[in-house]
Amino acid sequence: MVAPIITHVIGITALIAIMVIIIIYVGFMTQAMMYENVQRNLEYVSQSISMQLLYAITSDTNMTIQLNYPIVVGKNTFYNIYIGNTSYVLQVAPFLNDKLSPSTLYVLTMTPDKTVYAYTPVCNITYNGKLILVENNLLVIGSGTVTTLAININTTNIYISIYKMEVRYP
Repeated sequence: MVAPIITHVIGITALIAIMVIIIIYVGFMTQAMMYENVQRNLEYVSQSISMQLLYAITSDTNMTIQLNYPIVVGKNTFYNIYIGNTSYVLQVAPFLNDKLSPSTLYVLTMTPDKTVYAYTPVCNITYNGKLILVENNLLVIGSGTVTTLAININTTNIYISIYKMEVRYP
């Protein structure tokens, strides 16, 4: 009589152990997939904004440009956008010290807790002999805003500044 009870206890314990292992594995893989998805989306946003800025700079005319970017890059994952040259971007993200080139304008997208990030170079900080200057040395834009930048070009400098910023909701 004792043998069937012991067999059932061992079997049920083994089934519960297998279920727990599967649940933990699925949870871990889901978190890893979500992290990779957010990182990939931040890379796309960084590249998109970089191309928008490069277009505005190379057009060689004064203009305003409304940046296009999504509000969230994952499940309720908001992010910040930083636009500045290497030295100012490194003040925000010193862990990129060995990855960034000097004298370059960058777009950095990063979650507020600085765990997931992506960066894209726009161009050298001198373009056609004109120095590119960013308002307050570093523009910080939240993903929950609609931002319009002003690109003002004179004979010696190209100025990038925030023209208008409005709040938007998901």
